[in-house]
Amino acid sequence: MIVANLDANVLISALLFEGTPQTVLRAAIAGKFELVLSPAIIQELATVLARPKFGFPQDYVHNVSREIEEISILVQPTHHHEADVRDPKDQIIIDCAVEAGSDYIVTGDQDLLVLKQVAEIAIVSPGEFLDLAELRKRPVDR
Repeated sequence: MIVANLDANVLISALLFEGTPQTVLRAAIAGKFELVLSPAIIQELATVLARPKFGFPQDYVHNVSREIEEISILVQPTHHHEADVRDPKDQIIIDCAVEAGSDYIVTGDQDLLVLKQVAEIAIVSPGEFLDLAELRKRPVDR
């Protein structure tokens, strides 16, 4: 089974808009790959969704965060894994992915995408992930 990490921005895009990130999240929900997240990534998701510009009530943010957590394998990284990240905030996704032995980090963040790979984990866009994991060819329940 493919193991992948989605960064918070992919999760937020999947929740707010139709498109490729949403297709990736639906594939995770359908069990087409194992989604691995850390408590820090879930917290980042909740923090962003709670921003006033989105206008979501706190109970909605809590429920969505809990639902994402429930479809994920939670990993609490115990080590800091060296990577040449331009944005230190991106380290949480790398630490989680390395700790979990993930196959992919799925992101739209250019600061991560320029790395292309870390510790044998491919860093790819949502569209690249769908192609590489052959998820475009498999039907995903809606």
